[in-house]
Amino acid sequence: MLNMAKVTKLKAAEVVDRAIAFFGPEGWGMDVVESSACCARLRGLGGFLLLQTEDIAESGDTRVEIQGTEIESEIREFMRALPD
Repeated sequence: MLNMAKVTKLKAAEVVDRAIAFFGPEGWGMDVVESSACCARLRGLGGFLLLQTEDIAESGDTRVEIQGTEIESEIREFMRALPD
């Protein structure tokens, strides 16, 4: 299992939308089990993905936490693509 975190200038809902586009049916083909403005849970490719976001009030940034199995390289690719 891989756990990663990053702070980005994107808003939480935009991070979730990007994650679903990247990992979901139109991207890597994972099934979206649950999603909201702050979180997403996907399953497929023999593993799972859990994405959670948290607003950082002082800076206006968003903290992104992601964990998953069987898709570690894809998670790293997604996190690298998020702007700092």
